[in-house]
Amino acid sequence: MNHSQLATIDRRICGDVWTSSHAARLRDGLCHDIGPRPTGSKAFRAAQAVVAAALRKAGATKVRTEPVPVLAWTERGATLALRKPHRKEYDACQHVHTKPGNITGPLVRVPGTDDATLDRLGRRLEGAVVLVSGPGITIGNYRPLTLGARELVARGAAGLIMSNAFAGMGPAQRHLGVTDALAIPAVGVSHDAGRELESLADTGRSEVRLTAAGRSRRATCSNLVAELAPPRSNTEAIILNAHLDSLPITPGALDNLSGVLTLIEIVRALAPHQARFRRSLRLLIPTGEEYGLVGSAQYVRDHQDTLDEIRFDFSLDTLTPETARGVAVMWAPAMRNLIDRSLRAAGRGGDVRDHYCQGSDYLPFMLQGIPAARAADWEGRLPPWCHTPMDDAHNLPAHWIQLNAMTYAQLLLRLLAQDRPLPAARHSEEDIAALVAHEGMGDYMRFLGLMG
Repeated sequence: MNHSQLATIDRRICGDVWTSSHAARLRDGLCHDIGPRPTGSKAFRAAQAVVAAALRKAGATKVRTEPVPVLAWTERGATLALRKPHRKEYDACQHVHTKPGNITGPLVRVPGTDDATLDRLGRRLEGAVVLVSGPGITIGNYRPLTLGARELVARGAAGLIMSNAFAGMGPAQRHLGVTDALAIPAVGVSHDAGRELESLADTGRSEVRLTAAGRSRRATCSNLVAELAPPRSNTEAIILNAHLDSLPITPGALDNLSGVLTLIEIVRALAPHQARFRRSLRLLIPTGEEYGLVGSAQYVRDHQDTLDEIRFDFSLDTLTPETARGVAVMWAPAMRNLIDRSLRAAGRGGDVRDHYCQGSDYLPFMLQGIPAARAADWEGRLPPWCHTPMDDAHNLPAHWIQLNAMTYAQLLLRLLAQDRPLPAARHSEEDIAALVAHEGMGDYMRFLGLMG
């Protein structure tokens, strides 16, 4: 296509997306009528059926589900009560894939889980209910809460409390297991409750009682897959993914209906132009991102025979106006340059960087050597209500979806229609091992079951 043809299609894409009311209607129905969509739940299956119908209506073909074995979760509530030096109850939610329990113990604040800090705390951790502030526990390059929590268990902790990093927000929920549950109960509390508990813990005379009743169970869920295909056979493909699942306490509007609805709007905008494609756009709406990337990991395992065809994976996860202007490209400088040129040619001029991100559904593809990228927020303005009950339709304006859909439909059109092969080839196993080691992510990858 020449510049004039692309400019004409760009105008049509922007007009179709900006005037569409489909995304707002889907957002409201999925949030209000269905609500939270935990992996393996009836609500997830209901939401998946709605999204599958929307994909077919938008023009996608070969729409189908593929089974995924999962560790699912039954939400049954949690409590946290201060027993000493006085009595007080706090709102709490149990973290997913942690053991049920009813424990009472001394409250001990842990500022970090590096060996030096835990050595200083020593036997104080034994039988204690440990309080950790912030969204996670980090050691070295990157050590997420999932790994730090297991170190606390190894040191004898009886329970875990994590406070929300954002002021004014209630308890936030996270997963602490993938194939098995954390061996102790763990709950989340609000930022304000966490600050209060920190002060009490520092006196060395506080005691709390923690109860948690949620349980993990083995189940089967499914990924939703589809495609937009070129008129002539071409084995090259791009994966576009956005996870549908949410944590049990949240409707998951921003995380991640924003990505799913953007994906559907991209399909709606690009479907009329498939005759110009030179490669396929494979659509993946996985389950289990919130429970450890289990859906995208299963997709990679199930499609080993076609991975050489996948030249690029692009992930839409937790989208805001800022993500419509930023792209993080991982382990693929040549793709970074092509994306930058393509966005500039579309008049977008986004901020495209070589930058490794901690993980979403692109990660299993990267570990197979496939170049990957995600829509990125370089301003650090991620709304604080993710993983809380406030992540609802009211807090996801429709124009956030439209801004991202316009930008990435224009980008994908150029990547799908260019005659030259995409520049990024798969990395070798040796390259992947070196890149993982450089990022300090080996232990986390093994925890997720993505590396041996």
